[in-house]
Amino acid sequence: MTTERHLLQPTPENEDLRRLRQALHELLAAVSDLLTAIEVRPENARDLLRLAREHLDHAHLILRGDRST
Repeated sequence: MTTERHLLQPTPENEDLRRLRQALHELLAAVSDLLTAIEVRPENARDLLRLAREHLDHAHLILRGDRST
């Protein structure tokens, strides 16, 4: 079995890596929202900060292993 095929097999380790990748994606989205919030008018920043918080919450659920994500 090649390494590439091995990486595609559903193992607990690969599932952990998939969740970590998803969580990192959420964290990057949160950082992007925060950086954008710094650059916009205060009335728009509130919505971006809320979106950032949602991304952080979702990342936390992913890292906890919540299957609903």
